[in-house]
Amino acid sequence: MWTFRDYPELRRRFFECFRTGVSEFYDPLPSLMSGVIVIDIVAFDEWLHKTVGDYEADGMSLCEAVTEYFGDEAAMLIDDLTLYFIRPDGGGEKGDGEDPGLWG
Repeated sequence: MWTFRDYPELRRRFFECFRTGVSEFYDPLPSLMSGVIVIDIVAFDEWLHKTVGDYEADGMSLCEAVTEYFGDEAAMLIDDLTLYFIRPDGGGEKGDGEDPGLWG
């Protein structure tokens, strides 16, 4: 998880991984609600398609495509910037390792 205080480091690492800025994917509402920086995964997915093509046609998930084209560090970075779900009571969690969440 990346806090707003971590933004300069996040910006540097995101650019090193993807050669584009994290700000184009920043999702303000969940970020402000959760207190950590969250990206709009749909906007990122659209960018990924423009960058690497139709990876689903090759049988890859978003996570597999990020790992294949950008490496493990990039995949972990996207994982850190993604909220899997927010429960109705306002809590949320990314899973316990058995539930792959977004990456499943």
